[in-house]
Amino acid sequence: MGIRQLKQGWIVLGILVVVLLGNGCKKEYVHVGSNWDAINKLQKPENTFSVQVAGTDSVKVGEPLRYTVTSEKNGKLWVVQVDPKDEVSMLFPNSKARDNSIQANNPLTVPPADDSWSIVADEPKGESIVVFVVTTGDTDIDDVINNEKSMKKAIRVVEKAESWGFSKKVVEVR
Repeated sequence: MGIRQLKQGWIVLGILVVVLLGNGCKKEYVHVGSNWDAINKLQKPENTFSVQVAGTDSVKVGEPLRYTVTSEKNGKLWVVQVDPKDEVSMLFPNSKARDNSIQANNPLTVPPADDSWSIVADEPKGESIVVFVVTTGDTDIDDVINNEKSMKKAIRVVEKAESWGFSKKVVEVR
């Protein structure tokens, strides 16, 4: 093998490593069922606004999760999780925290650090997707999530809101 071929081989190897490392750092939405699929296909509508989220990306079973959500508009915040088995859970609001109002450009921590309730990682282990939806008006997805456990139906309810915004976060439960 000549020096020129050796250099080309190293260049190709270097490009391959950069591509693999770059893709390895990016969280992908894994299709595990109809609920994950509905969230993955969820697109920002024309009447959307910004919802930004910071918080837990990786956690062990039994450890708490906490998020800070900032919405561009006043509304109601809905935090919904779809686990690795495609099961849907409403994280917020809940029986201990029913007021899910969020004020424009005023960060809201869920759950608040000084409150009596928490969100704790539970089985199954793997990647869950957490969706943060802010709706304006009287839109209520609580019944859909708690009774029917369907993200497709919940998304249809949200899409009827006068305006709404959302953000998604993949969380690894170890």
